[in-house]
Amino acid sequence: MKKAEQTQWAGTYLVAAELTRRGYRVGWPMGNAPIKDLLVESPKGLRFEVDVKCGTYGPNVKSYWHLVQEDRVKCQCLPSLFFVFVRVDPDPLKPADFFILSHQDLIDLHKSLTLTLPSVTRKGEPYKEFAPGFRHSDLSPHKGDWQSLPG
Repeated sequence: MKKAEQTQWAGTYLVAAELTRRGYRVGWPMGNAPIKDLLVESPKGLRFEVDVKCGTYGPNVKSYWHLVQEDRVKCQCLPSLFFVFVRVDPDPLKPADFFILSHQDLIDLHKSLTLTLPSVTRKGEPYKEFAPGFRHSDLSPHKGDWQSLPG
């Protein structure tokens, strides 16, 4: 198994464990469900979906979350969709960091950032626009923001 796959699984289980610890019911969608990693029910019975994005960190690793599914930041807001970005420390004795955003938070954050190359050209061709990506500093206002999830 590739290191990135191990990190994704670790992060997804960490998010599921943290949600369960906070009184939420968590399930995994069966089959190919590209927009959701977890199906969640709040303590008050509200249902929503969570997309988990993971990265590692440490002395030689810089986290940068890259959204391959660009349509998530360019579509209309889905009120039942939430994102949890997780930084997993390679040292199992150190805690992970969680950054919780609603779909609207993610769309607003993407609009406020300019993570694309300027409109300069190379060999007469414009640079291709990069898919959305977020740094730790971009997400830091949402660190540990579990209360933003439905109650």
